[in-house]
Amino acid sequence: MSKSLSADTSDSGVKNSIPRLNDRNWPDWCSKMQYQLDKEGTLWTIIKVPEKPTGTGDLPEFSYFLNLGAKPGMPRFIEKWQYDSDKAIRAMLPFLDATRHQEVLIMKEENKTAAEVWNALKERYQKSDDSTNMSLIVDLVQLEIPNGASLKHVQKTFDEHLLHLNKLRSSKITVEQILTSFTMRLAQQAFPSIVDSLSCQTESLKPETVVNRCLESARRSDEIGSDTPRTTLLLGKRKQGKDKCSYCRWTGHNSENCYIKDPSKAPPGSRQKFEDLKAKKEKERSRDPNTKRRKLSAKVQEDE
Repeated sequence: MSKSLSADTSDSGVKNSIPRLNDRNWPDWCSKMQYQLDKEGTLWTIIKVPEKPTGTGDLPEFSYFLNLGAKPGMPRFIEKWQYDSDKAIRAMLPFLDATRHQEVLIMKEENKTAAEVWNALKERYQKSDDSTNMSLIVDLVQLEIPNGASLKHVQKTFDEHLLHLNKLRSSKITVEQILTSFTMRLAQQAFPSIVDSLSCQTESLKPETVVNRCLESARRSDEIGSDTPRTTLLLGKRKQGKDKCSYCRWTGHNSENCYIKDPSKAPPGSRQKFEDLKAKKEKERSRDPNTKRRKLSAKVQEDE
């Protein structure tokens, strides 16, 4: 009886140590939940037989350990698989947030398997592992033991060091991912939007990809902010397209700064040029039928 009580206490301790799944703790949640499902005897429906048995073929060798009764057969094996698959899904529910809890319930109603539920959670939360691993690596690199440190400080630092190592091991991070994390850390402050965007990618990411994206963004910013003739010409065209004079109908300025309307605003040395342009514009306006009608109407009003 004492052994049974001890086992129950141990299982309860494992359940209490399982965190609620979020964007930053998939490796920890994954390892502890797998341990719990293995203790309950349901992990095999996710790892060994992820798809529902069809009823054909021979029983797998490990079915001997499933307690299928005195006369084990394929129907009994399928029944046991369905029961343990549903049990595994129910075991995950208490350790999910409200949104994911509801999604898993819907998947269960749609007769999704425990493996399908597990893979859906993995796809959803493993996307944020890059940022988590990057934080772990940064913390790991920043740990140091100063000269003359006390035994207590040395022990504490080594404990933190081993804790970070175990977390990185459980995440199964590769050397390429570590190099990518360092590269993203280098670019984080100067290119936060690019780093955040790349962190959400599900495919494998290389350091060269991060570098090229950041350099491309830096080049665009440099071209926009530079005073090269090409950039000045482009910006000048954009500005001209925005302003249009209501007096002379030309673009590049407004009526308040119109050189033809007021030659005194013309740059030095170009006064005569704008006087000629003004005379030309007045001549064109005098030929305009609408202008003649306005002048005739004004003269009639004066005579009256």
